[in-house]
Amino acid sequence: MQQAAGDIYGGEARRNPKVLSSHTSRIIAPQFMGYLYQLLAGVGWTSIHWLHRIRQPTLVMAGSEDPLVPPVNAKIIALLIPNNRLFIVPGGGHLFMLYSIDKVVPVVRGFLDSEVPLAA
Repeated sequence: MQQAAGDIYGGEARRNPKVLSSHTSRIIAPQFMGYLYQLLAGVGWTSIHWLHRIRQPTLVMAGSEDPLVPPVNAKIIALLIPNNRLFIVPGGGHLFMLYSIDKVVPVVRGFLDSEVPLAA
């Protein structure tokens, strides 16, 4: 897991593969069919046509170095959701919520504490 983590998750795992050592004991390798179904779901379904209907304030986040879900996806989502805030985590990989806490928590806290008006 540590050998492949950098290629899979990018960001923190690419710079320091040992960062996952506290989590690898709980990670179970996916079964082939489960992985296949996940890939097929991503190919055959999208919510992109409905994003413009979201009226709630929305925080869109992504890691700048995520090889699984590139940050351009978050930028597209942010373009389509009317009342959003976009934050690309500098140096963040796919697991930025675990390993970029110092960058993520202030943004989430600020978003939740702000008085963003609801869209009409």
